[in-house]
Amino acid sequence: MTKVLAQGPVRIGNDAVGQVQHDVYGSAISAAAAHVECGGKLEHDEQHLLVGYGQQVCATWRQPDSGLWEVPGPKRHYVHSKLLCWSALDALTRLDEAGQLRAPREVFLQEREAVREAIEMQGYCEAPDGKGSYVGAFGEDWADASLLIMARLGFHDPITREPCPRLSESGKTSGAKGCCCATGQRSTVSAPAKARSVSAGSGQWSCWPYRAG
Repeated sequence: MTKVLAQGPVRIGNDAVGQVQHDVYGSAISAAAAHVECGGKLEHDEQHLLVGYGQQVCATWRQPDSGLWEVPGPKRHYVHSKLLCWSALDALTRLDEAGQLRAPREVFLQEREAVREAIEMQGYCEAPDGKGSYVGAFGEDWADASLLIMARLGFHDPITREPCPRLSESGKTSGAKGCCCATGQRSTVSAPAKARSVSAGSGQWSCWPYRAG
């Protein structure tokens, strides 16, 4: 034990303290949407805060960040971060439509579609066998299990790239055959950081945990 203690810490601190992660806005706004869906109300200051988050998303989603996995090194245009920015604006427009807050709806809708277009144009890699996959970051060719949440958010089926009905914030769905969200279940398979090195053309890697949901 003395020898072990003498080694000292392998690493001190957490690089995340200085990192930028755009996905946090989508997570926070989704939590608020779930609160409303379960019968909760948004106080005036909460509404103002959420709309402010949306405005921040509009201002920053085009910039690279460190992503969900807090990867050391240069920032990248992580598709998961873009996806959560899309989700943030999507949820805000739905809250506005439901009268739960007042948002600059047209601006948020315009930016939401711009995010979607960027993901489709730069975040998808066509494979030689035609199966393709969404990738972890723009210009990369590795898959990222965090993108399996696409179906739950109502973006696209991450395997077939087909439209998928949105799973409600509470986990319910209107149902659609062929998607894990049709069962109202979620995959319990987490993505180890090192698994991101798998090629985007390898459909089986991303398909298995998704179908396991």
